[in-house]
Amino acid sequence: MLCKRFPLILACIYPLGIPLICDGAEIAHDIVVSHEEAGRTQMLVGGSFGSATYDKANDGDFTVSLFGEVRFNSNLGVSFGFADFGKAQDAGSTSEVSTLYVGLMGRLPVRRELALFARIGFDNWDYQYQTGGSRYSDTSTDLFYGIGLDYDPIRPNPLVIRFGLDFYPIAADFSSAGQVDETISAFNVGVMYKF
Repeated sequence: MLCKRFPLILACIYPLGIPLICDGAEIAHDIVVSHEEAGRTQMLVGGSFGSATYDKANDGDFTVSLFGEVRFNSNLGVSFGFADFGKAQDAGSTSEVSTLYVGLMGRLPVRRELALFARIGFDNWDYQYQTGGSRYSDTSTDLFYGIGLDYDPIRPNPLVIRFGLDFYPIAADFSSAGQVDETISAFNVGVMYKF
């Protein structure tokens, strides 16, 4: 009978024994565990390469990007840069797009060396369009968004490897050639240097 009631008895007296066990010992109430980048502003610069796909043209090309990033803490930052999406061809027409962008970035560290991120911002694109022997161009600003993963393999090594997927919706108006609604998706792999 006592054996059956032992867990219940233990559950009742356990809280009463805690003050006795800790009597005379100092208990720290101000311990804060945080990520090592928390509360520290950090600057990064980098470059990436990958593949850009023009959705409407159903074609793609090599993409390259140079960028920078300011991290205000381990969760929030601003990214900015330049990206060239190469050329895409479709039924005798050629599209070529490059952009300057700036965006707000949210980061979620999942392990010491891994962090997921998402970003949204504005990109100022330049669209060159050629069809039927005529060449057109348009420049405007639209929203862009993206997701990715940062991998910081060796600390205190200042290099970080980045995998990213960004989307750039573009509504270009070429007057006599009409409007082209294009979405460019860019998958890239890059390296960043932390200052």
